[in-house]
Amino acid sequence: MKYLIAITNGKILTITKGVIDKGTILIEDGKIKAVGKNVKVPKGAEVIDASGKVVMPGLVEAHCHIGIWEE
Repeated sequence: MKYLIAITNGKILTITKGVIDKGTILIEDGKIKAVGKNVKVPKGAEVIDASGKVVMPGLVEAHCHIGIWEE
């Protein structure tokens, strides 16, 4: 059985498609399967409403301070 998660209604920041307002990210078994404005949410998927949130699929938060200090 596939494990599906749909993150919906968020402002999605992508590298290749720019900003997608109120878009959907579909994740299947831990891997991103679809990103866009017209992504169908499959029956049985866990839905996470990201209204008012910014989502960055596949991106890592790069604002860190690892390695700045000598300690």
